[in-house]
Amino acid sequence: LGAILAFIGMAFPALAIIYRLLFSKSKTQLRVELFMAEALTIIFGVCLALITGIGGPGQKVGDLYYGSWFAFLASLVSACSLHEELRKLTAVHHVVCNSSSEEESKKSQNTQYLKMEGALT
Repeated sequence: LGAILAFIGMAFPALAIIYRLLFSKSKTQLRVELFMAEALTIIFGVCLALITGIGGPGQKVGDLYYGSWFAFLASLVSACSLHEELRKLTAVHHVVCNSSSEEESKKSQNTQYLKMEGALT
């Protein structure tokens, strides 16, 4: 089980790096990276509980104890950073879309008003 989790812990970041190098930054890319970061955070959280819990090999404070906590916190910070980046990208997209639709609605209102003015004269 430990070897499988270690492989996943190395494969996910490697895939994220390759994906980021090959493709431009998009919402889909950030969502994939966020999914992998969240999966790693869950895996490291479970491993942290098993390793540093009562009867675990890292129960005493030492390299394994600190390494387990560092891996968990690093994955948590990475997931939070990606979540914030995705939120900002989505917020910018909504502002751009809202401004363009507001401009179009103003144009259509002005056009309707001008049509009514033309009908009166």
